[in-house]
Amino acid sequence: AAGIPLAYTLAENGKDVLLIERGGPRKDNPEDTTTISQWGSALLNKDIAQEIRTLDKQITNVASILSGGTALSGGVQIEEVPEYFDHLRDKFDADFDEKLVNESYAWTRERVGQVMGYPDLYGDAWIGALQDLGFGPFAGESPSIANGSWNGYSLFENDGKKLSPDRFRRATDVIPLERPLDSLKILTRHNALRVEFDTSDETGNPKATCVVYTKSPDAFETIDSRANAGLPVRPSLFDKWKKVDDTDADLRRACIREGGEIFISAGAILSPVILMNSGVGPKDVVEKVMKNTGGKLIRDVPQLGQNLHDRWAVQFGVFFKKPVSRLREPIPVTTTTTTPQPDIGPPDGGGGGGGIRPAPGGPIDDPDDGGGFEELDPPPPRSRAKRESFLESDFPITVNAVSGVKKVVGESCPEDFGFNTTPDCFYVTAEEGTGIDFAGLVLSTRAAFPPVFRGLPEVDFLVALLSECLDKPDSILCAAFQPVFECTSRTAGWITFAPVPKSRGYVTVNEWGEPIVASNYLTDEKGEDLNNDVVGLETLLRVLGSGRFDDLFERRGPQSCVVYIFNKLVDLLILATRALPIPFPGDPDFQQTDLLASLPSFLAAETDEKTGRRSDSKEDPSRTFLEEALLWAELQKRKHEVIERSRKAWREGEGEGDGEHSEPEWRGDKSEVAEWLREQVALASTPPSEPEGFMDDLRCEFVTSEECERIRQLKNAERFAILPTLPTDLDDREKLEGFIKTHGNGMWHWSGSTAMGSVVDDKLRVIGVDNLAVADAGVFPQASRMNVQAHSIMIGRYAAAQREEQQGGDDR
Repeated sequence: AAGIPLAYTLAENGKDVLLIERGGPRKDNPEDTTTISQWGSALLNKDIAQEIRTLDKQITNVASILSGGTALSGGVQIEEVPEYFDHLRDKFDADFDEKLVNESYAWTRERVGQVMGYPDLYGDAWIGALQDLGFGPFAGESPSIANGSWNGYSLFENDGKKLSPDRFRRATDVIPLERPLDSLKILTRHNALRVEFDTSDETGNPKATCVVYTKSPDAFETIDSRANAGLPVRPSLFDKWKKVDDTDADLRRACIREGGEIFISAGAILSPVILMNSGVGPKDVVEKVMKNTGGKLIRDVPQLGQNLHDRWAVQFGVFFKKPVSRLREPIPVTTTTTTPQPDIGPPDGGGGGGGIRPAPGGPIDDPDDGGGFEELDPPPPRSRAKRESFLESDFPITVNAVSGVKKVVGESCPEDFGFNTTPDCFYVTAEEGTGIDFAGLVLSTRAAFPPVFRGLPEVDFLVALLSECLDKPDSILCAAFQPVFECTSRTAGWITFAPVPKSRGYVTVNEWGEPIVASNYLTDEKGEDLNNDVVGLETLLRVLGSGRFDDLFERRGPQSCVVYIFNKLVDLLILATRALPIPFPGDPDFQQTDLLASLPSFLAAETDEKTGRRSDSKEDPSRTFLEEALLWAELQKRKHEVIERSRKAWREGEGEGDGEHSEPEWRGDKSEVAEWLREQVALASTPPSEPEGFMDDLRCEFVTSEECERIRQLKNAERFAILPTLPTDLDDREKLEGFIKTHGNGMWHWSGSTAMGSVVDDKLRVIGVDNLAVADAGVFPQASRMNVQAHSIMIGRYAAAQREEQQGGDDR
């Protein structure tokens, strides 16, 4: 997010700039990166997003595309206020120039920010319910965090009340230029490996001189922290990340002139990795790497990679009733956009005409030719099935149109506790989104499954199959499962998290320089993060049970979307596990005794075409046995691909041990995953619990109190269909804690690993090293209280503007 505003501003100020980007431009993946409709499923595209599995078995992602997270995120733009920067100065000795911060925020907002629209009926209910629960007043449109609720800013184009799925994403690569940038050269699909130094300087400080880089791989494979740390792992569907071998790679070098500077903007996880591989970082870590690579320790920076943190969020989805077009007046759909859409060209500088081409040359030693700017084609039309679905339902798509923050002030709390949160003094947050690519988001994070199941073959199979069906909904393999995506397309997703997370993880490398990430969610000593999530989840449930959504959302029960979705996942495991009742060419499982009585009759009982629910209907005469057999064969093919790949990884030594770490075995509909899915079906079908205390319930009928109102709202919330499935008793704190630990997820708000005050100074330069700086979210010792995206874009502009103030007309 910070790299492009940093490079643009430096170049506009007359500096010669080379920007090395490991990913490609957005135009290489337009369907996943140009509109609001695909932002969740984009994380499944390995060309633009790299998966990271942490030591504690969590899954997160980092961008591998020009413009970084702004090409993949939910587009949320929330700026911080002065008290945040006062806190950084007082607690961490991180002294940001607040005048320059405000100017940089304004610059960012003017170029990529627009107010996010929202549907009136649902939006008014959400705003009203937040006010009912103390998130007041409603501030209207606001670019920054506020106590209460507000209509926030976004990277996505504001098209009024249309709320079209084709609204354009204003990632940082469309920042308008004041003039042609002849001094800027951009290398896409090139990966920076390390920085080189001159250690002979008389000042005693090593001086950064060059960046060593190479062509990027076709796709960035999964980084498995447990494997990199030498721990037993259960192989998954995904390949293990492998470090580039410096001896075999086609290495190149880009060097700065005297007085120049190297900025690293690879994000809070990967920037420390580059530094450690360069010889900068904790002495014990770096010396092990240098021993194997032939380098030497450049500077001992003990705090590099420490203080890494993210938020543990708890989220759930509720489902709009049909027809959803009641949410607002129908408006014709348009696929055009008025937003200017330049993008960055490929490494060879090719592409269409009409753009601005940077001139060759600059402060580098023999790099590849740089890319330039070219017009990004209009957002591509989505598949016809998705287009017709939108026209029929006119379903609105929003991401965090209205946010809420309120203070929880205990008896011993000062009203202005700021960032000095305690178990009795903290903030509660509320965010939402509607019509989002909920299925893609859940698949990419696997958040619907408990962490212990997320690496099992059955989950690998389900994720791979449903991910394929997101792109090919009309194929013979996927047509039977369209109702699943119909359900998820009319989802409202609600989320809460700790605004001031206290838990801390770290990022380091093994002796070969391979990344190891520990997220350490919910591990703070006083349990503040978990308590914050519990109170936040209860607050969201009270919002749901406020009475304002009773006519909008589905109720729980056997006919709900939740039951249908979980049933369908079980059915997939059944179909992939059991054999046909007659021999089928290439069927390796035919000899087993557990057979499907009849595939057509099995599937005919799956879905009532009118309701989209399981029924006891007779066979669909339009189906032929051949069609169903082909479907079955496709499922078998995908199952065996997953199993063979997983076993191959195990045999090659990436997995070992007994029990959890034993050789992967497919158990299908007899697996722990299938059993858990059946439990969720039963739970989602169970009627809401009845009050245990009859007299307490009777008392609340006659006496109005805050506690009675709380209980009433929670009981009302129990009546709704919620995914993931919540406990039947929402007033049970222990069960809510279990739900949060099982179904929570990180938010990709990684911050703090190159913190100002301990790793970089107030000019963002690495302490004790000349000519080397960091500009990304890692420099903030404490993450901003809401989404960090506006923050991350701002720091790129801030760093470049800071250099202009210091150097004036110096063009080095």
